[in-house]
Amino acid sequence: MPPSSRSSAVSRGATAALLFVAFVALLVSRQPHVLTDANLWGDDGWSWYPDAYTIGIRCLAIPVNGYLNSVQRLVGLAVQPLPLLWVPAVFAFIGLAAQALAASFLCSRRLDGYGIPRVARLAFAVAMLLLPNEIELYGNLTNAQWWLAVLAFEVVMASPPRRAWSWAFDLSVLALSGLSGPFALLLGPTALMVLVAHRRKPEARLAGLVRLAVMALCAAIQLWVLATTPDHGSLPTPLGASPVLLARMIARQVVFGLEFGMRAMFLSPVRPGWSSDAATWVTLAVALAAFGAACAVGGLLFRGFALYAVLVLAGGLVHPHASADMPQWVALTHPTCGSRYFAMLSLTFLAAMFVLAASRQPALRVFGIVLLLPMLLYAIPQSWRIESWHTDFAARARAFALAPPGTRMEFPQVPPGTAPMVLVKHP
Repeated sequence: MPPSSRSSAVSRGATAALLFVAFVALLVSRQPHVLTDANLWGDDGWSWYPDAYTIGIRCLAIPVNGYLNSVQRLVGLAVQPLPLLWVPAVFAFIGLAAQALAASFLCSRRLDGYGIPRVARLAFAVAMLLLPNEIELYGNLTNAQWWLAVLAFEVVMASPPRRAWSWAFDLSVLALSGLSGPFALLLGPTALMVLVAHRRKPEARLAGLVRLAVMALCAAIQLWVLATTPDHGSLPTPLGASPVLLARMIARQVVFGLEFGMRAMFLSPVRPGWSSDAATWVTLAVALAAFGAACAVGGLLFRGFALYAVLVLAGGLVHPHASADMPQWVALTHPTCGSRYFAMLSLTFLAAMFVLAASRQPALRVFGIVLLLPMLLYAIPQSWRIESWHTDFAARARAFALAPPGTRMEFPQVPPGTAPMVLVKHP
């Protein structure tokens, strides 16, 4: 590599690293104690850490909810040499890093080919980190797979790698994402769309074929695991699907939350007017109009993500894991229950607002700006801080470190009411 090229590569790497650090700092500002007073979340303490602690590397082959979760399992194994006291902070950092990495890659020059200025992508990346309707995906290992899935989409859309380390990065992201949930199967149609669009470019065609091959292998593995897992982690309650419930989910979990913030999400099921079917259908009509208009004027990057998001939502709603005491779709109309299933759709609606606000057609530009303003001026500031919960995890972790072998101990998790992690100390 010529000296000038080497210097340019170092400069780009330094810029990317600084952007990543800035994004992590922005995320930490939403919950300042996320690393210093960290707690385990959901499967962090039900599966990832205790399974690695109890059975070691064999946990990699154990599915949760019907599919493999390789990223979470690998992190659970990697932290075993560390004191238990440090584990929640490491898990929280991995969650933040996954989110920051997805935002950082969106700003890279490998996505310059879609005609979207980097400053516009930077603005969207910041908004993505400040989603006012999402707390499930913030700062925990369990849901880091969703941000890895966003990063996998960006890799599929990116220009072909030119260096060995870029190939290694792309294939690692696709493999880890594909083996950490059902995302390889759901991203396949978008990858095929990109391959067809770039079929006359030899380098892009080769990269597309390699990416598709990796995703196909991961999808085949996950389908085999799904087929051989008897109950797929099913809950005892029925699905309870209906068009009205779907409309309520989208209106409350996506539109109300993005436009008016977390408080509006919580009040939407009970506030007069907001909870009416008329308000629900009008809200859905506005969302569909924005989505349709953005698909019409947006480019391949938007359409590819929209397709991916719809498939992810459909897959999640066919087999959700939301409630053990009421029909699944009924539970999902109550924010923020299962909000992870709507994260991709929220990002799509957010992207649609940006696409419309940048449109050359005055009517669409006004439509996009009108949709963006409530989110920028009210929802994001009002929902900036994410609630934190203090537990006695640290005290219990210190006591566990001093306890004799065979000691059984329970460790609290968040959010409050979550079943605890249970460990029996090794001999």
